[in-house]
Amino acid sequence: MPNTIIGKGMIAQAFLKSASNNCIFFCSGVSNSKETSRAEFIREIEVFNKTIKNKTIKNKTVIYFSSYIAESSTTPYALHKKNMENIIENTCDKYLIIRLPSVVGLTKNNTLISYFIKMILNNKVIKIEKDARRHLIDVEDVVRITDYLISNNCYNKSISIGSKSSISPLELIRLISNELNINQIKYELCDGGNNQYSNINVMETILPKKDKIMNKSYNEKLIKKYSKDIKGLLLGDQL
Repeated sequence: MPNTIIGKGMIAQAFLKSASNNCIFFCSGVSNSKETSRAEFIREIEVFNKTIKNKTIKNKTVIYFSSYIAESSTTPYALHKKNMENIIENTCDKYLIIRLPSVVGLTKNNTLISYFIKMILNNKVIKIEKDARRHLIDVEDVVRITDYLISNNCYNKSISIGSKSSISPLELIRLISNELNINQIKYELCDGGNNQYSNINVMETILPKKDKIMNKSYNEKLIKKYSKDIKGLLLGDQL
């Protein structure tokens, strides 16, 4: 049976190219990690409940995209994502929960890299938390690895996928500025920040050892791949 894709954003669009079959890719969840609106959280729950009650897609495997921070954080967003995971575990016969770090792709929305590029192009000050570190993943690798997990029957589990090496926001904006040939960037270091971390042992065990996401230069290659195209997209939208 063909897949059902819930959502219209970057991840949803990427899964139009999925090699899997008979899945529901739920890509319509709350994506802003700073979200605190209960109404937004309720909206996601209602969309999910309506989806799984649809008899025409009842026997499909549910693929849900959660967040790294569902594993350890206690922010409203993290607690909501953990609640969604619990709902899926208790209501779906066959599912796969994918926990994601910061996803990178060609989009003008305020994903981490797009936000930094927009701030750099507008010559605005970027506030950098000293202790913050992030893991990244290419949206194309989200599809590729999810398909690989499905093909290996990794069902009824929560699996974190993402780059093996973390990177600081300061390193990120320096990589972006080098790629865009912008020498002067404005930033302000401030106290605070957290290490966006999740246990990727399951991913490491299942994927081939030489998979590109394990490469130490993965983050740098990802910035090189997308920076100029995101810049073009943002300039085309007149920032």
